[in-house]
Amino acid sequence: MSAGAFFASSACVLLMQAQAKDRADNLSKALTSSRQIGVAIGILMQAHKVDADGAFTLLRTTSQRLNRKLRDVADDVSYTGDLPGGIEP
Repeated sequence: MSAGAFFASSACVLLMQAQAKDRADNLSKALTSSRQIGVAIGILMQAHKVDADGAFTLLRTTSQRLNRKLRDVADDVSYTGDLPGGIEP
């Protein structure tokens, strides 16, 4: 095996490992976000007496109005117990 072929195969393995780690990190973040959104939906269901779809709509519309990511709005709801920015449903 030539030195070039060796380095090429080593680089390929390192690239595959980096991609696998990146995928695992993204899946972990997605799972955390999903859980946080679920918690926020439960809080909003209780606070506003709506069903899960209604609570998700509250999160989504608040996210759009404030121009913030849904997971960030969900974090605020989880910490404060209500929608951020004084937005009323």
